[in-house]
Amino acid sequence: MALRRAAKSEPTATPVNKTQAVKDYLAANPGTGPKAVSEALKAQGIDIKPSYVSIIKFQSKKKRRGKAKAATGPSAAPAASSEGLSIELLVKAKKVAEALGGVEEARKAMDALAKLMG
Repeated sequence: MALRRAAKSEPTATPVNKTQAVKDYLAANPGTGPKAVSEALKAQGIDIKPSYVSIIKFQSKKKRRGKAKAATGPSAAPAASSEGLSIELLVKAKKVAEALGGVEEARKAMDALAKLMG
């Protein structure tokens, strides 16, 4: 009976982490669509479908939203909104608007105050 030896294969290149490649590309090129990302990575030798890129983009956004929600908890530092206002300041503004009868009434009051303050 002859013993079979496992054939020695040539060392292979390090496998590419496609997910990380997509994340890296999107970090360097924010706003790029899935098809453009797929084509750019194919040019680099990474074969990935636009649908897979889309899934990765969606999951990244979902994780970022989850982190943002976690950061608004009671022990979190004040988070800034898109306009640079802290969550705490927005909560105070909401209370003022409710006390004045709504956002429109609060806006009128703030306009009047701005005129008084010059």
